[in-house]
Amino acid sequence: MNTHAVPVRELFGFERDPFQPDPASIWLDDQRRDTLEQLSGLIARRGFAVLTGPSGCGKTILLGHLCAQLGASTHRVVYVACAECGPADLLRLLGAGLDLEPSLSRGRMGRRIADRVAEMKGITPVLVLDEAQSLPHATLETVRVTCSGGLDGRSRFAVILAGADEFLSRLTLRICEPLRQRVTAYTQLAPLSREQSRDYLSHRFQTAGVSRELIAGEAFSLLFDITSGVPRRIDKLADEALRRAAREGAAAVALDHVRSAARLVFGNAQEVNP
Repeated sequence: MNTHAVPVRELFGFERDPFQPDPASIWLDDQRRDTLEQLSGLIARRGFAVLTGPSGCGKTILLGHLCAQLGASTHRVVYVACAECGPADLLRLLGAGLDLEPSLSRGRMGRRIADRVAEMKGITPVLVLDEAQSLPHATLETVRVTCSGGLDGRSRFAVILAGADEFLSRLTLRICEPLRQRVTAYTQLAPLSREQSRDYLSHRFQTAGVSRELIAGEAFSLLFDITSGVPRRIDKLADEALRRAAREGAAAVALDHVRSAARLVFGNAQEVNP
């Protein structure tokens, strides 16, 4: 039987998919709340910030939550998630975010962006660059030059550079010194602890309409060991384990459901016995 055809929502009583990303109702621990507070303050100051963390730890959805809190009448957010984005691409995307027609000349496009920002009285432009660890150096330099300020020293944009932990290593290179000097805040997300992972799962279920514990005891312990507390991995494994439990008509997820789900979603027996 195709496990994805099993009515998981009906069996367990979910009102919606518990693992559908929803920036409006994300799980927040103290670390993530502190990160949001720091980034919000940086946006108010039009500074440069770096947000790093292992893949799957929730950087993108946290940024989505942050941007959703910014009023359209006071902020203009330009979100770019393009690992191979070159300087011309970046300027085109920035211009589009400011309702500017593209220009073949990078210099002209940069000047038009600066002029448009100067016209935006009372509105803070915010550039969010995701997957920053993969951006070419020339693109990062374009970010620095275009978003930094003029003679008054005030930056044109608030800038958040988000990426995997290796982005921090890139910033230590001598070639990145001018950009590094612009950064005024470094924030980082980490995998969840065992208790945080338990709270995270409970939050996922509760926001989808289920308050009872569906993955507990040995099943939860194995799920945590396999996922190492990385939220995206937790989502994938818990989702498939629930489907397997539903296929058997079980009231909750058992150890075997987690074990067999891990073999499917991670495709490696070592993932089941880390």
